Amino acid sequence: MIPPVRRELWADSARGLAIIAVVLGHVFLQEDAAAQWSMWHPAQAAWTELRDLLLPVRMPLFFLIAGYFASRVIRRPWGTVLRTRTFGLYYLYVVWLLAQTVFFLFVPHDGTAAATTARELAAQLTYAPTNLWFLVALAVYFVVAKAGVRVAPVALGAAAWLSWSAFADRLPDIFDRTPMPEYLVFFLVGAYAPALLRSIRGSVWLTTAGMLGLSAGVAAMRDADDRMLWTTWLTLSTVAGVTAVVSLLKLLEANGLLPQLTVWIGRRTLPIYVAQLPLAVAVEALIDLLPPGVAQTLLGNPLVSTVYPLLVTAAIVGAGLLLHAAVGRVAPWMYRAPWLQRETSPAAVALIPVGVR
Repeated sequence: MIPPVRRELWADSARGLAIIAVVLGHVFLQEDAAAQWSMWHPAQAAWTELRDLLLPVRMPLFFLIAGYFASRVIRRPWGTVLRTRTFGLYYLYVVWLLAQTVFFLFVPHDGTAAATTARELAAQLTYAPTNLWFLVALAVYFVVAKAGVRVAPVALGAAAWLSWSAFADRLPDIFDRTPMPEYLVFFLVGAYAPALLRSIRGSVWLTTAGMLGLSAGVAAMRDADDRMLWTTWLTLSTVAGVTAVVSLLKLLEANGLLPQLTVWIGRRTLPIYVAQLPLAVAVEALIDLLPPGVAQTLLGNPLVSTVYPLLVTAAIVGAGLLLHAAVGRVAPWMYRAPWLQRETSPAAVALIPVGVR
């Protein structure tokens, strides 16, 4: 029997911040694709700078925390891991892939991968996952982590080599269809070495040093003249950025200043993750209904341009949670595999590593 463990609020908050950063990235992606209006240049430059700073941190942080919560789960029997995590996650991927495929049949989605033939859908269900690839990645990562738990140093070394090779474009072209090789190492670090994350202290100097390291690394990435050098700076930026975020959140928690909203969101990331891209596309589709001159007048002025990404991100996060509150009541199978419905409370819909149970 696994004894109960005190839930660490900083980890929930980190996961909440990571999903917000992911949504913000898709808001940028859709805004860049829009032709109806353009942002006020200073605002666009500032938000682009923030996007670049978040890029080395958001997905590694997400997978590190996922692995951190999974560190006890992978020591359970194979049947439990496969049923509750691997099969349960892939089930969710299939459900939401089909839902998105139907959605994109009716909503314009320039630049967004969506199957229009049975062959494309078959590829997305197997070797070419869509924007929902995070679910497939975790389904696979749990198997890898469970299989390698007795040889953790070897598994970590192999995953580090795989990640480096993927980021440096040294893997065969077949791996270009999914980012899964890039992020396995972060999940395994969280799963095999949770003490490493616990060892990061909440301190002003460590947070400041991490932020400075992240800023310097991102600046160096822009000037890197080859892929290997770019990957080196990316790695350093990720280490510095993740350290800064974890240290800051622990510092805030120790002083009773941790934002409870990020903790609350961090425990409800699944409804946001699965719905965020269709919602971002829907926002752009609505904007495209406006005459270009009207869209520019309404959205392109300095005030609206400055707050636009923040407002749309908040709207998407809120809409994803509201959608879950409505749909989850009549179709709970869209958020949790039917065979898991009785194993936990339906309200516990945090993304995958559902805490330490």
